[in-house]
Amino acid sequence: MAAHHQAYVFQVEIHALWGNLLAAFAAFRFLTYFFLYLRPPASILPGRPPTEALASLCLTSGGVVFILSTEQVTFAAMRHHFDDVMVRLRVSASLSSSAETKKLTPNLLLPRRPSCASRSPPSAPGSSGRPSSLASKVRPALDVQNLDVRAT
Repeated sequence: MAAHHQAYVFQVEIHALWGNLLAAFAAFRFLTYFFLYLRPPASILPGRPPTEALASLCLTSGGVVFILSTEQVTFAAMRHHFDDVMVRLRVSASLSSSAETKKLTPNLLLPRRPSCASRSPPSAPGSSGRPSSLASKVRPALDVQNLDVRAT
């Protein structure tokens, strides 16, 4: 990735870091396919090897490094003596992992809103004033563990 002309060594190192992150993504994706070949999924539930999470981290960090490799950002970093490639890698990895964490666990980070079941529906005129049982009207959840997924 650093083969085209760059004015400063710092810019060449940033482009090399971007290329290394893309190469790491390719290696982790290959390992994901290899592990899925060794043990194909046996359940209908989604599941991936941990290498898929590492691959997405490398790809997202590479994208952040690529965005931060513009000429204006690199010149500003060199002017203020922040021209360290490892700092750039740490910042991009932390931004990527925090974004992935927010995407994967939205219930932990967002404020909880009251559910529909906790609110009582308004009573109709002429009724007894007691809210009807909402739990009796809700369909039961699908029992995924007792599904038969054999080929027919």
